[in-house]
This record gives sequence, C-alpha cells and structure tokens, in this order.
Amino acid sequence: MGEAHRISTWISAIIARVAGKKIVFWTHGIYGNEGYFKRKFRVNFYRLANVLFLYGKHGVKQLTAAGIPKNKLFVINNSLDVQGQLQTIRKFQVEDLKLLRKSLCKDGDKLVVFVGRLEKAKRLDLLLNAVFILKNKSLKIKVVLIGNGNAFRELYDLANKLGILNAVIFYGSCYDDSVVLPILTVSDICVSPGEVGLTAMHSLICGTPVITHDDFSNQMPEFEAIKAGRSGVFFRKGCAEDLAAKISFCLDSVDKGEINEESCREVIKDEYTPEFQRSVFIEAVMPLFS
Repeated sequence: MGEAHRISTWISAIIARVAGKKIVFWTHGIYGNEGYFKRKFRVNFYRLANVLFLYGKHGVKQLTAAGIPKNKLFVINNSLDVQGQLQTIRKFQVEDLKLLRKSLCKDGDKLVVFVGRLEKAKRLDLLLNAVFILKNKSLKIKVVLIGNGNAFRELYDLANKLGILNAVIFYGSCYDDSVVLPILTVSDICVSPGEVGLTAMHSLICGTPVITHDDFSNQMPEFEAIKAGRSGVFFRKGCAEDLAAKISFCLDSVDKGEINEESCREVIKDEYTPEFQRSVFIEAVMPLFS
C-alpha cells in the first residue's frame, strides 16, 4: 500500500529503488485539499513508484497536475463481489420486498435511505432540513437512517424540533447484508450528505441512485461511481436547499425512467469488480517484467 505517512514504506521503497527493484503503490493519491507541505511530501513519496494504482480518476487528475507522469497512473477503483451481490438481490421475493417497503413507509410515500455512522461529519442535519423543506412543499417522504453514533441524540432532537420526527426512522446499527440490501433495494434514493464511500457501490448495485455533495476534493473516491443524471446527482456542499432540490429532481428522474435499476448498476458491473481490477493490474504490472 502507498501510505506516505509510514516511514517504513519510505525506507523500503528507497532501498528497493537503490537495488534496482520496481515499485508499485496502491493508494488514494492526493485529494486536492492538502496544504502546501503535505502535498509536496506526498508527491515526492509517489515519485518513488514505477506504477501507481489509484482508486479514482480524481487522483489521476491531481497527481498529473502535480507533475507525476500520466503513464505511471492507473485507475483500479474499488470492487464488490458483484455477481455474489446480484445473486443475493435476485433471491429477494417481490412480495417480501413489497411488505418491507410497506413496513417502512405508506403507499405513495417516497423512501430515502442513509447507511453509515451517525456522526457530525456525515452532515445528516442537511438531510433532515431537506426533508423539512420537501414536506413543506407537500412531498410525502420518509427517511430511514441505518446506523448509530454520537450524533444520534442531536439528530433526534433536530427532527423533533423541525416537526418531522414521524418522517424519520432511526433504524440503528446493522451490518447484515441480508437486511441492508433489501432496504436499499426498496428505497427510491440513497442520500449521503457528507462523504460517500462504499455505500455508493452497495446502493447502486441494488439499483438505487445516490446523492452526495459536489466538493470532490473532500470526497471519497467512490463518488465517481455516481453518474449525474444516470445513477444519481450531486448537490452543493453544505446547502440543505440544494439538497432538497436535488432529491426532488432525482425522484422525478426515477419516476420518468431516466434513472433506473440498470443505469445505476451499469458502472458497478463494468468498472467496480475484481475482474476489472485484474485487467488493470495486468496492464500496468506486466511491462515491468520486460
């Protein structure tokens, strides 16, 4: 792994270079939000590598701008056991999914889900305020928050203050795919107002679009799995009004069929699998042996 803060990796890499060995790092690269010295430190570290595997195109863009040759940079993404997850999803019975949705919201309600820790950094206050805005515009909406954390009480109190407590389900922690995947499947949208990570991939493979913020220098690389207008949308970071507008837009796109199960799954099936990673690995590493 290419972690610049580990002194042992620096030492090992320098020794390897002196010995004429090839070096491959698998890393996030740089985000674009680093200070001057941190950025220089990381870039100099990455210069030690013959090949850099990166989790996304944003990392390639940042490192290229910092002077790292593009022919050293390979986007390998993250991956899911896509076929395994699709097999699990296809086992869900239609009637069971209907009953599950009915247990979470009324007929005619739109269902929004969040999966992750309930922490301040997740900015779930924005989601609750967006729900308040949408309900005031007469949209029938229900939100399921799957997770727990130190922001629970604050979020509960905010929902109560906004008068939307009956529109929010604090589901609690759950790490069981047989429970989480069906909820993602029956939801209309998955919203992650802070950083979005693996949740984006899990939601998209379930056929459910994702909304997250648009400040890509402060995102996790999995944001790139979201294709605006096809598998979700991005809202202006920190703005509850824009989040409400994007939720409304996304729901409308789903109703029109412009965003659908296949358009959500497409990029995951094509670019976020072990098979894709294997092909990139072979393309990048094999020339090092010549």
